[in-house]
Amino acid sequence: IIKEHKDQLTCYVKGVETAGFVENMYDVISMMKYCKVSPKDLFDAQLPQSVSSKAHDIALLYQAYCDFTEKRFVDSADKLNLLHEVIATTDVAKNGYYYLYDFDNFTAQELSLIEQLALKSQGVTVACCVGAGARDRFLYLDDIYHGVMDVCKRNNITPNIVESKREYPNKCAEQIGQNLYRYDAKKTVSCDNFVDIFEGTTRISEVYELACRIQKHVRAGGRFKDVYVVT
Repeated sequence: IIKEHKDQLTCYVKGVETAGFVENMYDVISMMKYCKVSPKDLFDAQLPQSVSSKAHDIALLYQAYCDFTEKRFVDSADKLNLLHEVIATTDVAKNGYYYLYDFDNFTAQELSLIEQLALKSQGVTVACCVGAGARDRFLYLDDIYHGVMDVCKRNNITPNIVESKREYPNKCAEQIGQNLYRYDAKKTVSCDNFVDIFEGTTRISEVYELACRIQKHVRAGGRFKDVYVVT
């Protein structure tokens, strides 16, 4: 595809010969599909001159890729489009309740899929983290929350928002959990005997001391999988 359209490129004329160009262009096209940006959107976009030639080349190869693969091949983005179409036009999801958990973000394509699930199924639960206040406003992007809220608003769906309770096993964990990403001053708290600091003379002595303490913990009835080493 790239070779056939090389003479029509305006920016990547020399770049097409470099190693990795095919893989990089495929990643760009995939991202465009995930974000529901069509080749026409790129062709019609009023972009600064500094990026317009790049957008033209991407749109050109993007359109050629779509024309070549249509009804012949299916990529990961096409699979989600097919799933979206099936959910929207059939009753395959009507008896299901769907839980979405442990996502960092949703693309526009994935949000569109969630929208169809919300309209066609018994319900959808989305778990996400939301930052607010001085404590953790910079910790999370909140994109999942706002994206799902936009879906609800667009379809007149009243969301049931359930806030989880923050519970900490001790004062030290509470201090870290509430203030790890805090930007304003916060007085430290006493951790009692929960924190034990060992100062080794060398890295080897530090590792040896840690290994001894883990071994002592296991011999006392503890489990290796309950020990976390942060470096």
